[in-house]
Amino acid sequence: MNPKILDDLANRLVELVPGGVTEITKDIEKNMRALLQAKLSDLNLVTRDEFNVQQKVLANTQQQVIWLEEKISELEKAYNKK
Repeated sequence: MNPKILDDLANRLVELVPGGVTEITKDIEKNMRALLQAKLSDLNLVTRDEFNVQQKVLANTQQQVIWLEEKISELEKAYNKK
């Protein structure tokens, strides 16, 4: 998970803390960041780069399947002519 996203989310959560407890803000921010990281890790998310790679693999696989279907069709036609 992108650390900048976690930092932004943790900062937003810290901003919700009432002003009277500003002395413990850094500790709260650290704990929220750790909690968010732990919970997001449980979600088994993938990075955008990993997702893009898998999209390309899927597109290539789909092209191969189409090609193979066409090849099988040609072979079946040739076999049926005999």
